Amino acid sequence: MTLILSLILAGLALVIAEIFLPGMICGIIGGVCLVAAVIATGAEYGVDRALALFFAELAAGVVLFAVWMKFFPNSPLGKKFSLPPAEGQTSAPEELQKLTGSAGVTVTPLRPSGTAAISGRRLTVSSEGFPLPAGVKIKVVKVEGARIVVRSV
Repeated sequence: MTLILSLILAGLALVIAEIFLPGMICGIIGGVCLVAAVIATGAEYGVDRALALFFAELAAGVVLFAVWMKFFPNSPLGKKFSLPPAEGQTSAPEELQKLTGSAGVTVTPLRPSGTAAISGRRLTVSSEGFPLPAGVKIKVVKVEGARIVVRSV
């Protein structure tokens, strides 16, 4: 019984240590310890108790993972692991949506993508699939995410 409890505690400690020690070595050894605890339980107490321990370890792992995902990102330690939220930035697609219908001129040849000057800005654009030479007047047809689709006028 002492061996089984020792393997379970060592497995849990190594899996938790994996959070702070990169390389997956501690996590793998911890998982091996947990599996060894199930095998030792089967050898000492029978298959029924081994299966019960296995499913108890599995359920505990799922519950602990869910609790971890719920509370860790907002904890002081979790905030050290993540980037701060971006403030004062606007996403490019919202700005680009305003360009629909704007006119411009191709700066480089579009084969089918290239650079165009639209509303005083140099932007990477794509034609509707046809190559266009430089210096052609264009119109923005649609904006798909960060992709600006143009057509010759």
